[in-house]
Amino acid sequence: RLTTALETLMEQDSAHGRPLRAVLVVGRLSNGLPSRGFYDKAAELGYDTRDPVAFHKAQLSACLAHAQRGSV
Repeated sequence: RLTTALETLMEQDSAHGRPLRAVLVVGRLSNGLPSRGFYDKAAELGYDTRDPVAFHKAQLSACLAHAQRGSV
C-alpha cells in the first residue's frame, strides 16, 4: 500500500507542477536514496532520471524550497 500511495502522490505532484515529495522517502539500504521504484515512476511521469543522484538532489532541493515558501 505504501508504494501505491507514494506513486499516487508523485502523480499528483507532477500534475500540479510541484516537486516530488516522495523524494523524502529513502531507504536504509540504498545509501540515503529512494528505491528504484521512485526513479521508475518518475521516468514514467516524464522526468529525466538518467543520473539518479543528481535527480534526487535536485528534487530534494526543490521540495525543501517549496516547503519553506509554505506551499506544501
